[in-house]
Amino acid sequence: MKNASHLNSDLILVFDAGTQSVRCALFDTAGTMVDMIKIPIEPYFVPAPGFHEQHPEYFWRKFCEASQGLLARNQALRENIKAVTLTTQRGVYVNLDQDGKPLRPAIHWLDQRMADTSKFAPFWLEYGLKSIGLYGVVDTLNRKCFSNWIRQHQPDIWEKTHKYVLLSGFFHYQLTGVAAESRGSNFGYIPINRKDFGWAKKNDIIWYAFPMEKDKLPQLVVQGEIIGKVTKQAALETGIPEGIPLAAGSCDKSCEVLGSGTLTPDIGYLSFGTCATVNAVSTKSVDLLPYLPPYPGAVPGTYCTEIPIDRGFWLVSWFKEQFGHQEVQLAAERGVPPEALFEEMIQNIPPGSNGLMLQPY
Repeated sequence: MKNASHLNSDLILVFDAGTQSVRCALFDTAGTMVDMIKIPIEPYFVPAPGFHEQHPEYFWRKFCEASQGLLARNQALRENIKAVTLTTQRGVYVNLDQDGKPLRPAIHWLDQRMADTSKFAPFWLEYGLKSIGLYGVVDTLNRKCFSNWIRQHQPDIWEKTHKYVLLSGFFHYQLTGVAAESRGSNFGYIPINRKDFGWAKKNDIIWYAFPMEKDKLPQLVVQGEIIGKVTKQAALETGIPEGIPLAAGSCDKSCEVLGSGTLTPDIGYLSFGTCATVNAVSTKSVDLLPYLPPYPGAVPGTYCTEIPIDRGFWLVSWFKEQFGHQEVQLAAERGVPPEALFEEMIQNIPPGSNGLMLQPY
C-alpha cells in the first residue's frame, strides 16, 4: 500500500496556490512530505491591454482538483489529517458579495491598470506630503490600488462588495464560510498597519492611499491560529473530511523563506519563483525604501525584507513552452520533469553564458 508507513501518523494537509500551479501535499508532524500533487493553471486572461484577471471560481476548481487528486490516492490516510493550512500567490484581489460569491474576476498581481489620482488627497494633505517629499510615493500607491480603480470604473461592483479579500482569504471563505485573513498573508494595496499587519489605525496616512470602508475588510487571524473548520459543502467539493480545522498560514515568499531555514537577518535567501526575490528575516520592521515596507514573516513577529524582479522561474516556463518541445517529449519518455533535462544541458554552458543576456520583460 502506498505510504503505508504513515498509517498511524498524524498528518497536515497543505496547499500552495501559486501563479503557475496549485500544489497539494500531505506532511507528517516531523515535516516529512508523504505525497504531493501539482495541477498546472492558467494564471490569468487579458481582457484589455495591461489588464490581468482570472475568475476566482477557476482558482477554486483547481484547488479542489488538487485536493481530490491527492486524497483519492491516499484514501487510507484521510482520517489521519488533523489540520489544513494554505499559502497563495500574493496580491490577487477578490470582491465578494453578501453571500460570499465573487462579483467580478480577481485582479492579478501582474495587472498594470492605474486609478485616477487627480483628487486623491485634500489640498492640505497634498501640501504636507509634498513638503516632506512623500507625495510622489503616496500618489503612486493610490494609482496602483486596484480597489481605487474599481471604485472609479465599477462603482456598482464596489457598492455590492461585502468583503474585499486576497486570494488566500477567498480560499479561507470557501473552506470554512469565515471571511478571514492570516496576518502572515495580509499585505498589498490595502490599509495595513506595517508593524503588526493588522488594519491601520484610523488616522494613518495609508487610508488616503487605499481609501475603503473598514467593514469591507476581513477579520484577521495570527499565523498558526484556527480560522474555522471545513464545512460540509467544502468537504464535498475538496474531499477533505468535514470538521477539520483550518489554520492560518502565510504568504508564499514568507513560507519559502521559512522552509529554507532562513530565520535570522545574517542569512540571505534567493528565490527563483515566478517572481525572483532576495529576502532576509528580521524581528524589526525596516523600510528598504520609503514606504517599501517588509512583508510579514511566516513566524509571528518577524518581517521579510524583500527586493523583487518580476520575472523569475517563469522565464524557464516560457522557454520550455516556446522552444523546449523536444525536451518536453524526451522528459515524458524518461518519466522526469523537463527541467531535469535543462539541468543536464546547462552543465556545458560556461559561467556568463559567453555574454548572452536576457531582458526579462
